[in-house]
Amino acid sequence: STVDYLVQFNLVRYFTIGLQQHNANRPAIKAALAVLSELFKLDERCVMRFLCSRSNDGTLLDSMEILNKIFDRFKNYVDIARGILTLLKSMSSYDDAIDEMISTKIDESLLYEIKRFHSENDDVTQTCEHIMTRIRQRKSNS
Repeated sequence: STVDYLVQFNLVRYFTIGLQQHNANRPAIKAALAVLSELFKLDERCVMRFLCSRSNDGTLLDSMEILNKIFDRFKNYVDIARGILTLLKSMSSYDDAIDEMISTKIDESLLYEIKRFHSENDDVTQTCEHIMTRIRQRKSNS
């Protein structure tokens, strides 16, 4: 319904703002990444809202940069790396989201760093590879 969509749409915005404003709070970050991942599975418009969210003052939020900053702060924590990867994987079925990942070179920066930093974790490296493969496929089809 329209109400459900509006609730999801606003949840994405508020959780995106929360990721930016509370980027030092590991439990909050982990929870926000999980909620956003689930919302992204429901509707592509939620993904687009994440990519185009604005702060309370109307400033466009750079969602991919927010994820980079979170990983920089919590790179020693595999649960945060998994949370970021789950989020990106839930976005990876949507071409527009992949295009955003390509334009921000997330495969060369964030995914590369997560894979390198957590190379001993098979699930982390496999998820990185899955997303990188999707990016390569999209690049070759463009």
